[in-house]
Amino acid sequence: TPVLLLSIENYDRAFAGMRAWESNLLDDLAPLFLADGPSWEPAIYGVPMQTMTVENKVIRASVGTRHVGEGTQESIALYYTFLDEKTILISNDVEVIESVVRALANRSLGI
Repeated sequence: TPVLLLSIENYDRAFAGMRAWESNLLDDLAPLFLADGPSWEPAIYGVPMQTMTVENKVIRASVGTRHVGEGTQESIALYYTFLDEKTILISNDVEVIESVVRALANRSLGI
């Protein structure tokens, strides 16, 4: 599962930049995140990202339709979240997001 961790210096600028990049994010990162995965409907590239919550963390997700066997299924192609004010995590696997968020929470609790 591919993962990108981006180190940022200015949270406000990074937040605004990520929101502005959302319209092209999936298209720009498709070679890394969608290359070996399922076939997606072309319309996924024009769909606005949605906000969701995973492990009490706000996540932005690119939701689209992918081909599964003989049919199609709505699924999430890409996620990103701000782990803290200095780090952005991008992945195509929600379990990666959950694991990293949980590990960071446990570390901050001294577990």
